[in-house]
Amino acid sequence: MPRLALALALTLPLAAMAVRDASAPAPMQTVVTSESLTFDYQRFQASFLHNVRVVDPEFLLTADAMNVSFKNTNDVERVALSGRVRLNKDDIEARCGSAVYTKGNGQILMEQSPVVTRAGNRIVGDKMSVWIPEERVLVERRVVVEARGARRSERKAPAGPMKVTADRLEFDYREFRATFEGNVVVSEPGFTLRADRILVFLENTNDVKRMDAAGRVRFQKDAVTVTCGKASYTRDNGLMILQDDPVVSHGEGRIEARKMSIWIDQKRFVVEEDVKLQSGAAGGRVGEPTTITAAKLEFDYDKFIALFDGGAIVKHPEMTLEADRMRVFLANTNRLSRVDAVGRVQLRSSGGPVQVAKNGGAPRSFDLVADNMLAHFGEKNALDRVEAEGGVNLKSGDTVGQCGKAVYTGRDGRIRMQGDPVVTKGENKIAATLMSYLVQEERVIIEDDVVGEILPSSMEKGVRP
Repeated sequence: MPRLALALALTLPLAAMAVRDASAPAPMQTVVTSESLTFDYQRFQASFLHNVRVVDPEFLLTADAMNVSFKNTNDVERVALSGRVRLNKDDIEARCGSAVYTKGNGQILMEQSPVVTRAGNRIVGDKMSVWIPEERVLVERRVVVEARGARRSERKAPAGPMKVTADRLEFDYREFRATFEGNVVVSEPGFTLRADRILVFLENTNDVKRMDAAGRVRFQKDAVTVTCGKASYTRDNGLMILQDDPVVSHGEGRIEARKMSIWIDQKRFVVEEDVKLQSGAAGGRVGEPTTITAAKLEFDYDKFIALFDGGAIVKHPEMTLEADRMRVFLANTNRLSRVDAVGRVQLRSSGGPVQVAKNGGAPRSFDLVADNMLAHFGEKNALDRVEAEGGVNLKSGDTVGQCGKAVYTGRDGRIRMQGDPVVTKGENKIAATLMSYLVQEERVIIEDDVVGEILPSSMEKGVRP
């Protein structure tokens, strides 16, 4: 984050020069030179023209013209500079077309493309005002703050360059606090934060401590987009707390809740209160998303694993699955899910023509050639795998199942049930040690130790898949 206080402090030497009593002896000599000097004793005004140069032990000030107004006591009342105004103090530089200092209210007003720079950091705006007594700075219209890599913490390497744009910036360098208002955008490589208003709290080293954003907040990090009404970001630990209807979007996936906590550097977040996750279209079919609700969600969007706790419910287009706890694996790529080939179809592996086994197996590496081919791709963030545990309940059509543990795999639409599984279809009921339910086919496969005597046609005892 920009070192705002250090950059804006460069306007203070101008005030220091202006407030000196012209009649009082200066502790260190200040020399003013120019090609022309006119002094009006009646108006108490001094006009310096052409190549004005003010050399002070603390700063260097140059301009095309400078007008100084005095009170009849010879105290400086107003200083006006115009034309290529430049102020240098140590490694700080300020440039503008005109600058005016008024002693009455302690204001320094910089206009005509003012720019403040220090150590690679830069502040730009249409107008800048500095109030010396209040130690306050205001930058108005088309505000741009640019900073080279700032450190998130002493233990971490510098981040990339950061840029902040806004309609208005007010800086209080007593409190080390900067307030950006109006179309605020904070951006650095891989990170963008937008809001109507952002309040930035700085350490006394001028590094960012915390940012509070409010009003149409929109945050983007890599492929993740977050919207909410209010957000607070602590830079040291990379934690962002989202409130007021936060929504997270990633690919085809979407998460809603009342409150979210995101650890940006760890690519992890925790979602609490009225959690709802919507994945990509189930089975690759557009318009049929799967939703999951729970009391709490912890999501690792680097590994695409979601942990649901507290009455988790999966609502799939063809079934409903309930459990105390769930672990959900989402597909992170638009992988190939199915190929339909028509006309002179040839399937070949490195060993020649493929011999298809009875179980439908095929080599891992093969070539498929045909006259016409239609490829189906799975949706990004579609359900890849769901692991449910504790009070698992399944409902699909008129089929109802209960068990202690279940695993759903999206690629084949199969739910493998264990932990005293029981399936009821109409008036038929069957239990087993291990069974699988094929969602799309609405078919149950009994895999081991059948318990009970009823075996309807829709329930088959077969070989373990």
